[in-house]
Amino acid sequence: MAKTEDQRSYLEMLSDFKSLKSQMEQKADTRILEIINELKILSEVKGKSIAEILGIETQGKSKRSYTRGGANTNSEKQEPKYQNPENPNETWSGRGPHPKWVKECLKSGRSLADLKITDEGLSKWKQANPTHKTLEHTSNKDKADRAEDGEKAGT
Repeated sequence: MAKTEDQRSYLEMLSDFKSLKSQMEQKADTRILEIINELKILSEVKGKSIAEILGIETQGKSKRSYTRGGANTNSEKQEPKYQNPENPNETWSGRGPHPKWVKECLKSGRSLADLKITDEGLSKWKQANPTHKTLEHTSNKDKADRAEDGEKAGT
């Protein structure tokens, strides 16, 4: 004979409650991760930080320094990829939060592509900043070019 709702014990109801609560927490955690991933994609597409997208004003820079696994932890800096057209001394590697000048350019209607340093511009920048130490990143294309140059030199 099945028990009616009135006949269910407190422990049975408590067990059901805990099970439902656990299921709800799991669904909420899954949805939070989905939203975070959507924000990351939107951040990349828009070229804005997640805080900017959400309209969160940060009062100052965090005193903590975080690095991800594989991130550059050396004191050497990355080569700049973007340059302020109004002040060529202001550059940005494209990593980390947007500097103030990048934010201002984006607000004025420019895109990151408009701020990208050309190969010629990068050469000029390197000449103007000879003491700037950068990490050397070797792409597969660079390796192939060097291998091809070596073959030409050997023949």
